[in-house]
Amino acid sequence: MADRGTAFDRYVAWYTWARTNLVRDATVCHAAAEAASRVEAGGGDRDAAAAAALRAAADLETVRRTRAGYGYRHLYVEWFIWIKTTRRLSDARCHEAAASALRSIASSEEGPSCLRRAR
Repeated sequence: MADRGTAFDRYVAWYTWARTNLVRDATVCHAAAEAASRVEAGGGDRDAAAAAALRAAADLETVRRTRAGYGYRHLYVEWFIWIKTTRRLSDARCHEAAASALRSIASSEEGPSCLRRAR
């Protein structure tokens, strides 16, 4: 699974794991990734992180809180993964492209409201 890379790398790895193994719903994947990342950051192993991800994905209140707090960081992760998957660019280029995409959306006429309504 995820090595002990950066917090962002771990989060992306767990989001991708959730999307592959649990569900296609982005909000649920974010809830799972957040829970698993928190366990790993606290020194937990892969099995403990996976168990936390499964619990979070099944917990309606956790998913509700994730949906309520959905924002730029979540969109950034989704754009990063999409670019990485479809364009197969380096991580540095994926970061540049994800930030650029969100800047473009935010600067459009309806951009700020689109970002707020994204979830």
